[in-house]
Amino acid sequence: MARYAMALESGEIIQVTEGPYLYIPCDETVSDETHYVDTTQETVQIFKKQELDITYITNGLETLFTQLPINTLVKSEGLSVISDEQGVTIEFEIPGTYKIEFQPPPSYATKRMEVTVG
Repeated sequence: MARYAMALESGEIIQVTEGPYLYIPCDETVSDETHYVDTTQETVQIFKKQELDITYITNGLETLFTQLPINTLVKSEGLSVISDEQGVTIEFEIPGTYKIEFQPPPSYATKRMEVTVG
């Protein structure tokens, strides 16, 4: 739990609050979609998210996504699967083009793409 004092420009403290969140100063280029906070180091820092490089193999109605970061949430057609060391396999019921969304761990940017099967 972190404790914070909220103050006016004059220096007057108007409230003291506690919460589970870290407050890290940043500039106007930082957003939750493009950056993340590295909390693994002694000094907490903001970094730009990495782009996902999606590798996949389609075989019939099945698509195997490999080289995903572990714990990436993969969503398509109401299905949600979390990746492990082997990646994720999605099997569709009919041939077609499907939208896939990848929600990786915070150090990577969310990615959307389409895959055609069958």
